[in-house]
Amino acid sequence: MKYNIVGVITNLSDAKLLFKKNLHPDLVEFRADLSNSPFSTLKKIRKLLKKTKIICTIRPKYEGGGYSFSENSRLRLFEKLIPLCDIVDIELSSKILKEVIRISKKNKKKFIISYHNFDFTPSNNELKKILKNGSKFSPWIIKIATLIKKDRDFWRLFDFCKKYTKIYPLGILPMGQKGIPGRIFFPFFGSKLAYGYASKEVAPGQTNINSLINLRKIDPKKIQKIL
Repeated sequence: MKYNIVGVITNLSDAKLLFKKNLHPDLVEFRADLSNSPFSTLKKIRKLLKKTKIICTIRPKYEGGGYSFSENSRLRLFEKLIPLCDIVDIELSSKILKEVIRISKKNKKKFIISYHNFDFTPSNNELKKILKNGSKFSPWIIKIATLIKKDRDFWRLFDFCKKYTKIYPLGILPMGQKGIPGRIFFPFFGSKLAYGYASKEVAPGQTNINSLINLRKIDPKKIQKIL
């Protein structure tokens, strides 16, 4: 049962914190949309974390991120950053989706197609449409992050995770206070990604990297028996 712990960083200080504390997530996600100087910062992070694979994310405001400029300018930034990273995260809803995938493939980089909903968890039919549309591009992983408002949404997403991670390369990330248990335990039931912050959370309900690393030491069978 292999899943990736992803350490989310927004600046060089976060990367130095990982280095200083000797924390080794499987991957590091650099949130370029939250950086004042993304290109120079990524170059320094790349130099510091030489052995760690880096996900490059430029999340736009319309999908919960900090990037507020045009899609054309975001595409140009992707073109600069992609050669410095190992994996690219691009939103399924983005107008530049196909172009970013093309550039990623040209540079021989893996890519994640992501979907975020900070308002609610869509119906199972809608979630299946997201999977179907995302899988057309043969991504490394399809990432789905949705807000959990009610307990029944949590358990519905949990069942969805168990079923569809057997079919698709899928990372399921429940958000919000009610989603916290899922961020910790969904990877034990097939989700391929577990995101944790280095210094402060950048998504509702996100936990810290150290906790995720320690939790992975638990026998998965014990977790599965509980749930």
